[in-house]
Amino acid sequence: MQKSTIARLNQLNHDFYNQTASYFARSREFYWQGWLRLEPYFRRHENLSVLDVGCGSGRFAEFLYDAFPKAQIEYHGIDQNAELLKIATEKLKPLQGLHGTVTQIDLVSQLIDEKPLLPQGQYDIIVLMGVLHHMPSEKLRRSLIESVIPRLAPQGFLFMSFWQPHRFSRYTSKLISPESLQINPNELEPGDCFLPWDRGEHAVRYVHSSSDAEITTLTKDLNLTLKAEFRADGRSQRENQYILLQNKV
Repeated sequence: MQKSTIARLNQLNHDFYNQTASYFARSREFYWQGWLRLEPYFRRHENLSVLDVGCGSGRFAEFLYDAFPKAQIEYHGIDQNAELLKIATEKLKPLQGLHGTVTQIDLVSQLIDEKPLLPQGQYDIIVLMGVLHHMPSEKLRRSLIESVIPRLAPQGFLFMSFWQPHRFSRYTSKLISPESLQINPNELEPGDCFLPWDRGEHAVRYVHSSSDAEITTLTKDLNLTLKAEFRADGRSQRENQYILLQNKV
């Protein structure tokens, strides 16, 4: 995919979240069911360091606080949208035992320019949830995954979700044509699509629906151990494909 197309898709999503941030946050005040699969792996941990890439309004921090009440948690979230990070900051304040910080980073621009992407340090858990489907091009999705692996602590876990809206007619029936957005469909990759948002505001976002074959390609040869793979979430409890990998070190 050309850089100009990547930039166009990234800007579309910037505009989407700038327009819908408050409505989007209110629609995401629940925990994803797939997150509950993490509990058995960390139930006995007294201390956890967590990096949440694409943290949005900080829902995962609240989940950690409730799921691991005895743990002291160091949480760092990064996201590109200032309004969502402001909401996340307010959520973190009352969470006793969870020390949280957030940072604004444009992940796509940093990856394209090959600039430093992540804060220093190592993490017991790194999560890429609700973010890979906003990475334009398979190359950038792979780059994002590879960029976080050096930040995994020994025996640390990488927890990823891959949204698959192409499996469900309630999404495919609403797809917006790229031509209507002045985007050449020949510049896109298989699985790229555009979905409308009509809660409080009308807006359009770019998403990538990952096939099973692509997920296999993205997650192989990472020198990590596969610990779990499953589907969860949404009305069908199958909208997201989850992958849990563990550092071999």
